[in-house]
Amino acid sequence: MHRYLIICAIFLTACGEERRTVYAVPQVSADLRQAVIVRCPSGDTLARAGVCLIRLEAGLRAANEKIGAIDEILTKAEATQ
Repeated sequence: MHRYLIICAIFLTACGEERRTVYAVPQVSADLRQAVIVRCPSGDTLARAGVCLIRLEAGLRAANEKIGAIDEILTKAEATQ
């Protein structure tokens, strides 16, 4: 008799409302998904190296701004869950 009570308790724990997990997909704009491409002038002069360094710094800043914007979107999406 004791075993029947345990089996009934196990069956009753399986009954109930089924929970479903719904994942919300955050919307990230297309411009944030595009890569930041930096082109440096060809050559080996000091002036061209300086131009390349300035362009690389600007590209890195733009890429970090995109990462920050994506992080903000994902943080908002995580907060709503």
